[in-house]
Amino acid sequence: MIRFSDEAWERTARLREAIHQLPFNTELAAGSLARDRFQSYIIQDSLYLGRFSRALAIAAAKAPDSNTMQSFAQSALSAIAVEQALHSRYLREFGIDPARIGEAEVWPDCLAYTSYLIAAAYHEPWEILVAALLPCFRIYWDVGCAIAQKAGPENPYRAWIDSGVRPRLPVRMAVLGRRLPAPELALFRLAARCP
Repeated sequence: MIRFSDEAWERTARLREAIHQLPFNTELAAGSLARDRFQSYIIQDSLYLGRFSRALAIAAAKAPDSNTMQSFAQSALSAIAVEQALHSRYLREFGIDPARIGEAEVWPDCLAYTSYLIAAAYHEPWEILVAALLPCFRIYWDVGCAIAQKAGPENPYRAWIDSGVRPRLPVRMAVLGRRLPAPELALFRLAARCP
């Protein structure tokens, strides 16, 4: 019997390949991405991680058991730590005034997704929130791996690229998915169903 997550992954293969081929991703992998585009991305990523970490923290608070609570709480703390460490490094390295982050307007796609996550965190059952959060982990890891495979050692964005490829991420996603009890798994499958 094929697992739901494997089925969803297979059904989204064309969409994922299209994401891999987006100009931003191909230029980042090639090291040819314009500096100002990368600067804008760092600012948006910082805004995203701030909101994403809040949704993870709420998922931790809603978790059905202490092990799952700990996993989501660690993910929330990790998102904050990554945001602070990487962005402080890259803000300096790419000449970005940290004040620009506080003054930046969130891009519509970032705002839409993070608003959805925050709404799910506050208003939906835990299983729906998990269904909203886990795909982000998996696609970010997938895109990061694809970019890392193509990026050369001289790529000016290499350290940033390598930071997105965390070897334990697929393990963490699998563990969180397996912690869903059988009745809740059905709800998770329904909520995460691909179009």
